[in-house]
Amino acid sequence: MDSLVDWIKNKGLKAGQSLSTALANKLFDDLGLTQFLYSPSCNRFDGIYSGAVNGWKAEACPKSADLTLPKIRGTVSCYVPDYCTGIDCCVDVGKIGKSFRIYALLDACNWKLSIGIEKRAFNFTILDYNWGEKKTMSILKVLKMEYIIYDLQAEKKYMLNMNLSVCFEETGPCLVSVPVFENTKLPKLGCDWTQTSL
Repeated sequence: MDSLVDWIKNKGLKAGQSLSTALANKLFDDLGLTQFLYSPSCNRFDGIYSGAVNGWKAEACPKSADLTLPKIRGTVSCYVPDYCTGIDCCVDVGKIGKSFRIYALLDACNWKLSIGIEKRAFNFTILDYNWGEKKTMSILKVLKMEYIIYDLQAEKKYMLNMNLSVCFEETGPCLVSVPVFENTKLPKLGCDWTQTSL
């Protein structure tokens, strides 16, 4: 496929026109992206995202009353797990009729960091992680997630910045760019070291 513009013209559509789910699925098939995507797509109003308020569902976190989570865009719903330093989000991208799961799960007690977009995941040990370094992960250079995670030791928090982009052209602006998190702070919880597994 040469470009989204050519693909849209070949389908008899107008530039800027939103795609139906069927056309979006065809586009993703043509791009070779389908194998990397969940089917069905995440749903902002179902499962772990159900009941989100101002974009957040954080009741599983025992410190949820202490969380000051910013209101997030109406196209994003996020879940905070019981260890409080993870974020699992479903992002609707209306122009292409698709939703995408993105996540940053930082489990400090087990020294693990998982960053992912749909089925594409990267796992790190936080002992090796370069805090404050801007990183990008993508699926075939179409779905892109840029993120920076800071370890705010004095505040006993982590701070996360994350942006999701959908880009169909090699050059020029992306079709959609959604700032998911901007300086979002998550508390560090103490670890229960009395539990052992041998």
